[in-house]
Amino acid sequence: MNYGENSGLTKADKNDLKTLYDLTWSRQLTEIDGAQIRFVKPYHETIEQMSVFFEVSIG
Repeated sequence: MNYGENSGLTKADKNDLKTLYDLTWSRQLTEIDGAQIRFVKPYHETIEQMSVFFEVSIG
């Protein structure tokens, strides 16, 4: 990976990320350096699934 003004992902970086994602999503890789890999929902998906109940009184 390059840093500074010429920062960008190299082809090797992209291949490494693809391998990481493939292993992680297939559950073949469950931790990195002792840190557990956890899957979380994006915030916008959490909000969409929340049910909102309210009562309106007229009068």
